[in-house]
Amino acid sequence: MTKTGLMPIVEVSVPAAGIPDALKYELPDSLWADDLVGRRVKVTLRNRPVAGVITGAFKIPPTPPFLKGGKLKPIECLLDEKPVITPEQIKLARFVANYYMAPLGEVLRLCLPPNTPRTLKKDKLPKRRKKKKEAEVEQKAEPVELNDEQKEALGKITHVVMPAEAGIQNKAGVTGLDASLRWHDKTAFLLEGITGSGKTEVYIHAAQWARAQNKSVLVVVPEIALTLQLCDRFASQLGEAPLMLHSGLRNTQRYDVFETLLKGEPKILLGARSALFAPLSNLGLIVIDEEHDPSFKQDDTPRYHARDVALWRAKQEGAKIILGSATPSLESRLNAKQGKLTHLKLTKRASSNSTLPKIELIDLKSRAQHDAMKQADKAQSEGQDLCILSNPLKLAMQEVLAQSEQVLLFLNRRGYASLTICDACGSQIHCPNCAVSLTYHQKQNRYCCHQCDYFVSISMTCPSCHEGPILRLGVGTERIEQEVALFFPDVKTARLDRDSASSPKK
Repeated sequence: MTKTGLMPIVEVSVPAAGIPDALKYELPDSLWADDLVGRRVKVTLRNRPVAGVITGAFKIPPTPPFLKGGKLKPIECLLDEKPVITPEQIKLARFVANYYMAPLGEVLRLCLPPNTPRTLKKDKLPKRRKKKKEAEVEQKAEPVELNDEQKEALGKITHVVMPAEAGIQNKAGVTGLDASLRWHDKTAFLLEGITGSGKTEVYIHAAQWARAQNKSVLVVVPEIALTLQLCDRFASQLGEAPLMLHSGLRNTQRYDVFETLLKGEPKILLGARSALFAPLSNLGLIVIDEEHDPSFKQDDTPRYHARDVALWRAKQEGAKIILGSATPSLESRLNAKQGKLTHLKLTKRASSNSTLPKIELIDLKSRAQHDAMKQADKAQSEGQDLCILSNPLKLAMQEVLAQSEQVLLFLNRRGYASLTICDACGSQIHCPNCAVSLTYHQKQNRYCCHQCDYFVSISMTCPSCHEGPILRLGVGTERIEQEVALFFPDVKTARLDRDSASSPKK
């Protein structure tokens, strides 16, 4: 209780199911400060200690109506000497919680540095190791010259309303770039460009422009594997190594990134969808690369779509945003058609020496109706007359390999066989949790569920009738690898999927 008779109260958001919003706790008067919001606190919830985030602090009369004669629980201690979540992050978390109907405490966990447990056994959070010296960019590469389409797109993205254009003049009447500027109303862009059209170069030049305005840049990619290559390109062109933030980093590395960002200095941050909740200050540009990719959807609680959250954050913080893709999503196309996004197009390759590839579609269904073609397409491995590599594809591969060139085969399904069925009773081997057919992995010799990671080792005999053999049908990357090795035994093959590359190093 303060000398004025008012009681300090804090609103604390905790990551617990069934608690959609903040809870009120009493704060000892000795702990009252002006910077409480955004600091973590230890409180008691359901008779257990938990870590929460202060989202509001105020003073009220000692007997407010909402208490109804009861008492508020006091907080146990403050866990931070200064805020670890910015006001902009709290606003973003409130939007995500309200829009996607998620508990506010769960969303705020996305904004916190790592090593933040739900429950606490000690008064203090785990300590991190001493921060290492940041890597320096050795040499800045020569800037890449943009073609006319890229320049036009960049010009529309970086255009700002000059005081003379807006009917505004400063006291000195200056109308150049050194005059007071404001962001143009057109701040959201859909950059549609064919493969090799140089979308990344537009991103880099736009980032260079934003950094010249002393503003932060956030680049979000759908997959962690894309961060390293993109980071190198940004660093070589801008002479500034971007910070990286994704789940593939160690907790100490992620903690260092959060600590650097909380200092309030404008930075370039590159990461996966969770980087959207990072404490970037003075945000000037957001780039969502491959905006159509389904990986931007968060399937676990709290569920959200990173592209849509990015659009909201850009609008709230007055930042430009670029949604880039060679095949934009239907939602973005509609938004561009309705004028919510400015549609920019790159229709040709950035390099004058490169040409578009020749594409040939092979109709396997019609080939299967001819005995000679069907026989030529038949798999050499355990395929049950399955066509894994068609004869035209094998001939094309043979021609390329004869020229000492390389072949890339893409398949969006890992494992050896995607369908396992009994030849006698027709039953399938299903996941007991997800009710989907298990995928057979030959190297591990087990059947796996790609949704919940359930796996089981089963013999070749049907587990239902114990009589018929198990047929392994369908195609996966393991079977493709085996088939290529059978047709081209003298050629070195390598498989890249989640099973073979289980860590960023691999």
